[in-house]
Amino acid sequence: HSGFTCVSIPADQVSKLESCLTNFSTRRPPSRQSSSSSRNGNGHNSQGQGQGGGSVYHHRDRDRAEAEASSGEEEEGDEEDPTGEEDSCSGERGCIVSCGDWTSFKNGSKVREGMCLRRLQVGLEASFQDAPSTKEEVLEAIGSGKPVTMILTDLENDWEEHEQVCARLWTSALLRARQTVKYIDHPIVRTEGKKVWKQLAHREYRNLNEQYAGQYEGLTHAEVAEKQPHEMELRALDKLGYRYPRGESLLDVIARLEDMIQHLESYTEPLLIVAHLPILRFLYAYVHGIPREEAPDLDMPSHEVIKVVFDGASGIREERYWLGP
Repeated sequence: HSGFTCVSIPADQVSKLESCLTNFSTRRPPSRQSSSSSRNGNGHNSQGQGQGGGSVYHHRDRDRAEAEASSGEEEEGDEEDPTGEEDSCSGERGCIVSCGDWTSFKNGSKVREGMCLRRLQVGLEASFQDAPSTKEEVLEAIGSGKPVTMILTDLENDWEEHEQVCARLWTSALLRARQTVKYIDHPIVRTEGKKVWKQLAHREYRNLNEQYAGQYEGLTHAEVAEKQPHEMELRALDKLGYRYPRGESLLDVIARLEDMIQHLESYTEPLLIVAHLPILRFLYAYVHGIPREEAPDLDMPSHEVIKVVFDGASGIREERYWLGP
């Protein structure tokens, strides 16, 4: 959803996180309006600043929180959630949220006030893990000498009930595409007509498969250039028309995408497509009205979700969500 961001912090700047993190209780956080009390009269955060003028904060002033810890007194007006429910940010655990708007140390991703730290990756080759619940656990997990990637989402979305929008999911039939969507949930949604809809039901289409490279299947362009430089010279002369020996050309890929585009145009629900670079480039070019001759050279970054809002008549709106290294 739109309340998502991924930030990457180089190893030489990880130490800055210590001044940006502090524990957050299991109580519901303040709204963005009420959180303005955590700023001083000059509009600056009352706690340590992160890059871009933000930090990650406890919902109470740090000094008063320490005083309360020693006295056992509650801050006036900071009552427990009358519903008796735990913070849905992380169940019975606490969590860490951002104070103020700040910018990623590396890739420039924007972090808005009130976003909650959800997932953490320490080192480029490590797997993402659930974010620890305290500052001490975060710093212990991070250690030193390794870059860190953090995923944050809007905490407000945890408190508000949002109407489920029926959506579709397409992938290619290749294993890596299926593995990418393996952990997507598929809850049952009741539509206005009381019809049952399986959310993001997974549909595989061979027409969305990667371009077939024939006898060079499984090799990178660099490896093909090393083994058969003449083939890469031919490809450079005509990227659309060049056909790999016993394989496909990009014109062949365009031909098998025609049916998929007809299906796409017939849908009114949001559609998530997990596929491969040639496929995504041609679909993107089609939606944006870009000539197919330019499609092979379109910049299509890895580890990024591109959201295109398009109804075939009015203008196109695009948003991009970086998913980390």
